[in-house]
Amino acid sequence: MKFHLSFVLAAFGFVLNGGANALNVVMPGSNYDPYMSDSPGAIDVCKSAADVDADLRALQPYVVTIRTVMNMKCDTKFILQSAKALNVSVYLVLALTTVSPTFEEGKMKLQELMSSEFFSIVSGISVGNNVIHEKILDMSTAIQNLETIQKMLREQNRTLPVTMTEDPETYDNSNLAAMVDTISVSVSPFLDGLGVNQAVSDILRRLQSVRASGQRLNKPVVLVQIGWASGGGEESQNLQATPEAQAAFLSNLHQVCSALKIPYSYYTAFDRRIQGVPEVQHHFGLFQEDRTLKSSIQNLVIPMRTSLHIKNERSNLYLYEFLDGLYMKSVSTDPLETVRSNWYYDTTTQLVRSVGSDKCLALYQYVSGGYPTMATCSPMDGNLKWIYDSNTRLLQHASQNLCLNTDMAMGYSLTVYACAPGNPKQEWIIENI
Repeated sequence: MKFHLSFVLAAFGFVLNGGANALNVVMPGSNYDPYMSDSPGAIDVCKSAADVDADLRALQPYVVTIRTVMNMKCDTKFILQSAKALNVSVYLVLALTTVSPTFEEGKMKLQELMSSEFFSIVSGISVGNNVIHEKILDMSTAIQNLETIQKMLREQNRTLPVTMTEDPETYDNSNLAAMVDTISVSVSPFLDGLGVNQAVSDILRRLQSVRASGQRLNKPVVLVQIGWASGGGEESQNLQATPEAQAAFLSNLHQVCSALKIPYSYYTAFDRRIQGVPEVQHHFGLFQEDRTLKSSIQNLVIPMRTSLHIKNERSNLYLYEFLDGLYMKSVSTDPLETVRSNWYYDTTTQLVRSVGSDKCLALYQYVSGGYPTMATCSPMDGNLKWIYDSNTRLLQHASQNLCLNTDMAMGYSLTVYACAPGNPKQEWIIENI
């Protein structure tokens, strides 16, 4: 059975007209937690139906889907009711443990919701969150649970996609991708200690095999529980837990996922204080607890990048990158390879950025015959800056008289040599795709 995510992918092409100082995009999805912040003597207190409705009304202008964990305590029906009224789809997650909630409890709760008039707003189901990665369940039991929910839905003629949310490596080292309807991948570059400039490129590195499996099996890949903290950096020893870093991460994540057509569910919608966890975990929300969109997000305007080809005019070959290396080739018919020949060029930052890896063209060998490479994108790194002259068609390093060069006699390897206008080895056409 084939499942489509066109309703979510449509969000990438939708731009809000909220003015110069307003978040200008609709995100494919966001996690939503129906709990109030913890306080002394009051832990895991569920929000009222009115509070849930107010939350979703604040969130609705900015998302297509909310992803929420279906639990035994809070009434998920409140979420479905408000979401349906607001035309926001809901992705349900069964939170499974070996104690409570158990799979049987989750299954019964799901059956109850399926009889609700509001269940039509549900767009998919994840049977567990990282239960294999965190060793809550073994692979055999987890897949048995998955198949039980799939069968239950099919018996009621429901075509909702059913998946399991796991990290990329769990998918890589198992046959799980063949069992799920969609490939739901959880990653957390912030908690992995990565810098904000490195985060998205590392996600793409980890997704290489998963995306290849998705293409082979004709199944969509979705990113979930992916976010960045706006505070608490001192306690977490991550100095990039700032409002500015959170906004920068969201901007780059949205642009990359838009170009690669990878739906994502941002973690999370609202800040929430939870007892017993590090301070930084309270600050992942796009909104403050009082439903005020954080100013760094409110003022964020995400530009839409234009994908480009960089072609050597003489050879009629295109510039590709892979695993930090560069090579020349004609247009590929493999979608996963084709994207390696797609680039962005920002005349302001002077960065030549790969669409496929979110890394930038770099030069560290400032000599004729030096080899360019790929590196983590940073607007402050002079090694990554290039100037393109559309008249001479030279792609010159911004601080050196060295230009990108390819030579048939060297197997079209990529080097830099002293800039020489009129030299066909250095003439490049940068064109919109």
